[in-house]
Order: sequence, then C-alpha cells, then structure tokens
Amino acid sequence: MASFSSSSSISLIKPIRKRRLNSPNDHIMVLIKEWYNDAKANGTQTIHCYRKALRSLEKYPLRLETGSDCRILNGFGEKICEMIDQNLNINKKSITPKKTLCKTVSMSNFDDRKKPNRIINLSDNDEDKTASPPAKQAKLNNETKKIKKTCSAGPKLFNNPTNMTIQSTTISTLLGIIDLPVKKNLIEPKSVQTLKAGSYHIILCIDNAEASRPTQKILLENLTKNSINFEVRKLNIGDFLWTVRSNDSDIKVEAILDYIIERKRLDDLSKSIIDGRYNEQKFRLKQCGITNLIYLVESIKNTNAPGILTPAALNQAIVNTQVAEDFFVREVSNPVEMANYLVTMTKHLIAHFKDKTLHILSDTDMSNNYKTSYNDSEHYVMTFDSFNSGTIKSKPPTVKEMFARALMQIAGMSVDNVLALTEVYPTPAKLLEAYNQCSNEKERKLMLSSIKKVTSNRKLGKVLNYMQEANRNTDLILEAQKLLKDADLRGIQTLDVITDSSSTISKTIDKYILNEHLINTSRDLINQYERKAKFEKLIIMTLLVLFFAVALNIVKTRLLW
Repeated sequence: MASFSSSSSISLIKPIRKRRLNSPNDHIMVLIKEWYNDAKANGTQTIHCYRKALRSLEKYPLRLETGSDCRILNGFGEKICEMIDQNLNINKKSITPKKTLCKTVSMSNFDDRKKPNRIINLSDNDEDKTASPPAKQAKLNNETKKIKKTCSAGPKLFNNPTNMTIQSTTISTLLGIIDLPVKKNLIEPKSVQTLKAGSYHIILCIDNAEASRPTQKILLENLTKNSINFEVRKLNIGDFLWTVRSNDSDIKVEAILDYIIERKRLDDLSKSIIDGRYNEQKFRLKQCGITNLIYLVESIKNTNAPGILTPAALNQAIVNTQVAEDFFVREVSNPVEMANYLVTMTKHLIAHFKDKTLHILSDTDMSNNYKTSYNDSEHYVMTFDSFNSGTIKSKPPTVKEMFARALMQIAGMSVDNVLALTEVYPTPAKLLEAYNQCSNEKERKLMLSSIKKVTSNRKLGKVLNYMQEANRNTDLILEAQKLLKDADLRGIQTLDVITDSSSTISKTIDKYILNEHLINTSRDLINQYERKAKFEKLIIMTLLVLFFAVALNIVKTRLLW
C-alpha cells in the first residue's frame, strides 16, 4: 500500500490531463502564460512574478477587462499591468470580449434599479423546449408583465417605512418574503414547544459587530423612533435576523424566523471578493438552516477609492448572487435607507405571522429536514441556540464539510453545485464507489449531470468531473478509500478527533483534487534547485581556476628569482 509521507508523496502522484473550464479572464491568462513560457525558456527571474500573477488570476471569479483592473490582485504590479494593456490594445480587433451577465450600472444609482427577487425559469418543462420562437416570445412578454406588476411599488416603499397600505403580496415580494412550498415528510416532527397565534412577539436581532459600526446611532435611532422591538447580541452568521419569544414569561424557549440578512457595504464586498471571503460567507449562509437569504448592499460615495473593484465587476457579483445563488438582493444608498428597510421588514413580518402558529423544533427534527415544512396557518422554526451553535465558524468540521471546501476550490464549482454534489455523495469514498459501479467511460462522464441543485430544479449538467479524472491514479484512490472507510467504520464524524489519520486524510483529499497543482509546484521547486546547483558549481569552478592561476604565478616568480 502506498505511503503518504512527505518524502514519497510527490513520487506517487502522476500527471493527469484535466479539461479545464473556461475562465472569465482567459484573454489575460493567455498573455501571462506566454510570457511565463518565454521567461522559463530564457531562465529569467521574472518567471516567479508571472507564476504568482497566474495563481492569483485563476482564483478570481469575475471578469477583468483591462490590465488596470488587475491591479487589485496579488502579483500584478505596474509594469505587468502596462504590458497587458499594451497587448490588449494591439489585439483589440482580434479579441472579442465576452458579454457580462447584465449591463454596467453605476454604483451611485443602485436604488433606481427595480428588479424581481427571483428569475422566472421559462424552460423547465417540455412544452417550452419544443415551442416555436413566437410562442416563447409571447410567454416571455406575459412573464415580463408579471414582473412589472410585482415591481410597481418601487423604492418609494422603503422611503416611508410607516406606509403599510400597499397590498401584502407586493410588499412580500419586494422584501423577499415568499412562502415556498416544500414537500412534507412522511413522519411528523415532534416539536419542543408550540406557540399559538397571538401568544408570541417578534424581536429584531442585531449582531453586536454590526451595532458597533459608526452608523449605529442612525440605525438605533430609527428603530426606536418607529417603536421596533430590537436587541443587540452575538450572531455567528449574518447581521440581522428575527427572534420569537412567548408572551408568557414562564416559557423560556426562543426561536428564530426563517429570514436572515447579510449586510455589505460596497468596499467590504470588494475586499471579500478579493480575499476569498465572498464565496465562503455565502456557503455558510446556505448551510445555516435558514431558507430566505437576503443580501443587503449599501452603496458608498467614493467608488474609485484604491482597492475597490470597478462598478461593472461589483454589479456582476451582485447579479450572480441573486441569479446563481438564489439570494434576494436589496440595494440601499445610505444607512438611513437601510434602517428604513429594516423597519418596514420588521413591521411586515409581524403582520405576516400574526395568524400563524409556530412549532419550535428540536435539534433532532432539524437534522431530519423539517425546518421549512409549513402551510398557511402554521410554521416550523428552529431554536436560537440550535442556530447559533450550529453556525460557529471554529467548530470541528465534518468529512462532508471538508470535502465541500475542497470542491469549492475547483473552477466552475459554485456553492449550489457543491451543495448538490455533497448531498448525494457526502464523502470522496462514496463518490469513488459510485464511479466504480459505472459500466463504461460514457456512463462515468454523465453520472453527475443528473444531480439536481438544492435551491432549484435544475440539473448540474456537464460539470467538470475532477474526481472521475483522478480515478486513474489507482494507488492514491486505494489509500484514500482505505482511510475514509476506516474512519466511517470507527464511527468518526469529525476530522479533528482522528489522532493519527486526520492530517493524512486531509492531505489525501487535497492531493486527490489538486494533484496537478502539487506536481507543477514541485517541478518548479526542482527546477529552482537545479538552477541554484548549477550556479554554485560555476562559482566553485571559477574559484578553482583562480586558485591554480595564482599558484602558477607564485611558482613562476620563485623560479625566476
């Protein structure tokens, strides 16, 4: 059996040809790779700069149009950005830029844009697939009219938080309050406590980090002015949510409603995209157990400050969050408008749940996916303690969570794709076992395409099967299977309690998915050491020649004397 010690790990990994998904910045990556190859052939030291720039560019999820846009990334200095701009200008006629998902909109006009909280899918059934173009266009026009009706209230609603006379369906849509029907389970949950309609009150819960911001005074004053019941406390995920407490002081149980808000200023959003927190935070929100996820984006005056992405890139990230990740996105222009939105949202939630009976579930029932099953008159919610303890960032990760984090590093694997994949195959061992049961290569390639996403009914389609490509490395796969199956047999649920195998399993998963990156890195190190050895050898030879020359000169001088 192959060993995974540090001395022999590189020798076990064989190069695997993998088909890479198209990067949004291929037009820049091609140039840097060309310069990298030239520097490598000439043996110049700039190879390290190009390698660093390539790695940084590969991790960046949004499209960059010019070299100046690349200045925000690590490894891109003034010179390399100028070189990119020069080459892009030369090849401007031959290179066709990719279209972005939506038109560029100035960040100062966030509040002027009105859009629905969902993208209506027009091709989920067979009739749409076979319909003629005029029929599709007619249906599109009908759906467009629905969207216009939904958005007719516009941003004026949020400028007057006390105006609650608009129809409830319109307000719900604008606020992101939608009761999505969920399939009921066969077994009824055993609730910890039942709160009848009218026997409880709703409290706005604010994260203490959010309350410590400079805008705290504006927010708290607006909430107090509008008689909103709120409290400041520690939240492990999110910035705002709503808790429920019984009017009877003897009932100590506390629950949370199925709504959570993550607030982002544009400068904070830009920094989170650059340092990688952007995807990690959205992944944790998806895993927190709350269905209605709201992204509250606050614009800033100076969008041209150093370190902030371009308005087009930020707008693209916001649209991706709404369309691809199924978040409800609300954009506000200042702290006052944000406070007004929270006031309106709180008042409408109070009205929305006025006639609902709440069943507070236990931790066991929450793990059985009862968290969002409800009808018009009742609602299942989780306790606040279950929510807050389950979202601790430093808690020991499970094998499934580690597998999901590793998959997130693969190009093209969004949060929804990773969640869908890990729901069916929670560990690498189970995924490999499924691949081994396939009868032929074609069946292996199509195995993941039928998996449906968690937040929608869409299938994954032709995603990049890194696992299927890595399946050819027999030694590595057998070792990974042995370690992970051994962990399952021993009833191990978290990697931190595996005394001897935790680091090995973690390394195995990393090598298993990122083996090509390890190979390239080790090759670069070997080349670097070879160049260093050649240089040292040259110095030694030069010193020897000088030594013999001096010695010969001394001998000649003595003979002449």
